[in-house]
Amino acid sequence: MASAGGPLPQPWRELERELNPRQREAVFSAAPHCLVLAGPGTGKTRTLVNRAVYLVSVAGEDPGAILTLTFTRKAARVMLERLARYLGEEAARLRTGTFHHFCLELLRGCAGRGPVPRDFSVADEPRQLRALERAWSRLGLAGREPDERELRGLLGRFGAQRAGRSGEALSPLQQELFSEYQRLLRDERALDFDDLLDLSRQLLETDAALLAATRARWRRVLVDEFQDTDALQYRLLRLLVPEAGSSFVVADDQQSIYAWRGADRHNPERYRVDYAPLVLRLEENYRNRETILSGALAVLRAGGEAVPPLVSRTGGAGSLRLEAFASEREEADFLAADIRRARARDRRLRWGDIAILYPKHAIGEYLETRLMAERLPVELVSGRALLAQERIRRVVATLRLLRHGGDDEALATLLAARLDESAYALLRRVARQAGDSLRAGLERILRGGGRLRAARERWQAFQSGAGAAAADDAAWLQAWRTAFPEGFGLTAFLDAEAVGELPATAAAGDAGARRRAAEAAGERLVQLSRLPWLLEGIVAQLGNLRAGQAGRGLSQLVREIFLETADPEEGELPGDPAALPGLPALLAALREALRRGRRVLLETPAAPAAAGLLVDLLRGGLEPWHAQCLLPAGAAAAPADALRLSGDGQRLSLQGAGVQAEASGAPAALLVFRLYQLWRGAEHRPLRDFVVFDLETTGVDRERCEVVEVAAVRVEDGREVAHFATLLRPRGPIPPAATAVHGITDAMVAAAPPPGPALQGFLAFLGERDLVAHNGANYDYPILRRLAREQGLALPRNAIFDSLALARQLHPGEGNRLEDLVARYGVRAEARHRALADCRALAAVFARLQAEQLAALRRRSGREALAPAALAHFLLSGGESAPGPALVREDAALFTAGVRRLLASGSGWLDRLAPAAETADAAAAGEAAAAARRRLEAALLAAAGLTAEAPDLFTGLRSEEERFLALVPRFDELFLGDSLAAFLDFLALYQAPDLAGGGDAVQLMTIHAAKGLEFERVYLVGLEENVLPGYYALRSSDPEELAEERRLLFVAMTRAASALTLTRVESRGGFRQAPSRFLAGLAPAVQESP
Repeated sequence: MASAGGPLPQPWRELERELNPRQREAVFSAAPHCLVLAGPGTGKTRTLVNRAVYLVSVAGEDPGAILTLTFTRKAARVMLERLARYLGEEAARLRTGTFHHFCLELLRGCAGRGPVPRDFSVADEPRQLRALERAWSRLGLAGREPDERELRGLLGRFGAQRAGRSGEALSPLQQELFSEYQRLLRDERALDFDDLLDLSRQLLETDAALLAATRARWRRVLVDEFQDTDALQYRLLRLLVPEAGSSFVVADDQQSIYAWRGADRHNPERYRVDYAPLVLRLEENYRNRETILSGALAVLRAGGEAVPPLVSRTGGAGSLRLEAFASEREEADFLAADIRRARARDRRLRWGDIAILYPKHAIGEYLETRLMAERLPVELVSGRALLAQERIRRVVATLRLLRHGGDDEALATLLAARLDESAYALLRRVARQAGDSLRAGLERILRGGGRLRAARERWQAFQSGAGAAAADDAAWLQAWRTAFPEGFGLTAFLDAEAVGELPATAAAGDAGARRRAAEAAGERLVQLSRLPWLLEGIVAQLGNLRAGQAGRGLSQLVREIFLETADPEEGELPGDPAALPGLPALLAALREALRRGRRVLLETPAAPAAAGLLVDLLRGGLEPWHAQCLLPAGAAAAPADALRLSGDGQRLSLQGAGVQAEASGAPAALLVFRLYQLWRGAEHRPLRDFVVFDLETTGVDRERCEVVEVAAVRVEDGREVAHFATLLRPRGPIPPAATAVHGITDAMVAAAPPPGPALQGFLAFLGERDLVAHNGANYDYPILRRLAREQGLALPRNAIFDSLALARQLHPGEGNRLEDLVARYGVRAEARHRALADCRALAAVFARLQAEQLAALRRRSGREALAPAALAHFLLSGGESAPGPALVREDAALFTAGVRRLLASGSGWLDRLAPAAETADAAAAGEAAAAARRRLEAALLAAAGLTAEAPDLFTGLRSEEERFLALVPRFDELFLGDSLAAFLDFLALYQAPDLAGGGDAVQLMTIHAAKGLEFERVYLVGLEENVLPGYYALRSSDPEELAEERRLLFVAMTRAASALTLTRVESRGGFRQAPSRFLAGLAPAVQESP
């Protein structure tokens, strides 16, 4: 072996010292295949990482030839971070990820080959359920609609069949349903999770060249958590690694807890048979104190499990308790009090070192609410829950439509947000009746748009006339029958009962019920008649987001979508930082100094402690190489060319050799916050190079009207540099109504060229530049494309920015025609409704609209920095002793918002001011710190004009928008198209552990989500029958299901390093609860508290 020769290279020498003899044997193994059986806390990740480092540093393996397959993306990230510490930039060349991500990458390289669609997307679970629902409708199964549980069960059956883990074949009807489901996904160029694995298997099994190339690329394959792989993943491993290849596998069948989603705990045994590996067992536990480890092993023994020898090497006994309560309310109160006591005893214990684990999501949701009410910083780790938030779903749907315009489920999400529930349900019903996509249902409704509008107008006239005059329900119904003798007359293209006629169920009821049924049908008409307008809005929004993509990063795009999906002023902070005197110039000077690598020392003479807070605030918006140049004054020796950023009173100045800038207009700390806001807002750049175009036509019907004038203005760097304008001769006369609008007569166009040649020159002038037009996405641009098609010209494919959509977003409910905007902004306009004049007017209006949009984005930026800004302002104003002068309205609003965040669950800023302990008594020191904290909180509340009873106080720190945006930056390094695809892939395969450990807060998570994690202190909640073990496991005829529940408890217990508390209640969710049968196996390791 390499270790037996000369001196080992760095970084290997220090790594080798971390290994015990058995780990060292595994890492240095010369065997082609190695199976490492590693119990909890035995250093399996360290062993796996060291194996990779050994292969690169000692064995001389190319990092690009090493593939490491992990169970979660979080585990992959942790492994990469550890590898980077030892291998530096070389670590990035190792491929580390889950089986699904590896297969996704493989299929991306094979897109368009065989069964793999080109430019495919990954269908997440809601999209899969929607496709299966459509397949069900198309086949007309049993004349009924399936519920979600039934659909999930079918998806599970399909997956089990493909993975080869089901002994029962699909029935002919299920097979037909599965085929239709797959066809619908393929129509949208989408793959589901099982497709990623199964299509990869198919390609590798049928394409010998691909198999050979894949094996040649990945000469070393390492697999973590091998006991959690399923049959299909094992088949993939067999394809990737021939017997003559090299593999290194880590497993622990005592931690196999995923049989419910197909994991096969017998795969390690199959691996032994197929590869004849060297088998090593790691038996020294470096995580769990003796009492905890013994208790966890006792649980396994009580179930008859073969328990491997595990020895704790941590030192100390640790703590293992069982607490019983009458109710879940008492349980939550205990948790809050006990966590506080633990922190008081050990000031080094962070909130994030503590976890509360449970078997069911409902327990976590209840505890989150109760513990937040107790002002405990908690974070509920539930990845899909974040993506299930209505606002986040709309943002993700917009991203998906930007990527794939035919994404039916994404379109459904956006329409559901714009229609009321009954109208949306009708739309889905119409689509289901046709057994078709939502788009087909939309087209079916829109084809009858004229009758729909007529019926709506008749309904509204009836409401304000005969209906309003009716004396009672009976009279109202009589008037309704007179006005609508055949219902609303929409049966030709819509379902009569659902849309317009009196439902049969109400016909025999009382007059009031029948009237309410008819009124509900009328309101659905009103909603459905908005569909054309809603679709136009979606089309315009997507066009605006596509325009200018070349200079935009993914973070900027996502922030703009949040702005587009926001209600007016939602999430905006008061005031525009760009309006503060001198602040933009100061920002420019600071950015230039940091770009040149000059040190900047921030000082706050009135309260030096505030400087550290403000430095951390600013660093949050800086690139790492800039952040290291910004320091609090006194933190380091100042180089000769250092600048000083000084905050004092109502002034912020930047001074030093060759630099002098000053800003004012707000207290110093809030000026620093505004500086941060302005910096973050600068990420959003306006569209500076584009072409404004306009058409004048013979009518409003975009499918039939003719164009009589085209014009365009080319804008570069915000200035007009060229223009194009010409009249066109239509085939027929110009209607007088059209002439009345634009003033163009038949005589004016008599000598004009026909559309063909003129249009060719116009399209050449447009080129491939981004286009701007008012209502262009739904009027001018479709007409332009129709005209090009009719003339046999290449269709324009420019991105189109619709200024009408932007105006409606910024000024909802106001007049937003071009003439309205010209008047609002005081734009000087030439002859209105002539194409060139309108283009020039729109160019000026568009500049103002973009400026307003950027100001709105600035106002939405920086919320995450409010807490340190408020605390720094509090200190600079005298702190608890002197609250300082009253603030003007905008500054007061900022300070109040900052105080709310300071006191929010998960905020650690106040801990920065914790006084040093004046006593050796840990408990007394903890009580003193708690009392000081309460005094500080009271002073902050008083300064902000709040009380402890203020609504939404002490709740979650980060909004759903902030939590989602935190996921984006890692994808910003790619070009936008690539980063968007990668981000959507990430979201489709998103898992709860990807969120774990996001901040210093007590972690609330399910036991399954905690797999692979460890915490200093763990509270395990729900040790009751029908909870742990669960209801279905107790009633299953398969004893393996109950055994897996026992292993689940073992996994949960071994997450705790030094302290583990088990809890049970006599009543949970209103039901009496018996103690879990698993508790019997713990005696005498643990005693239940009285």
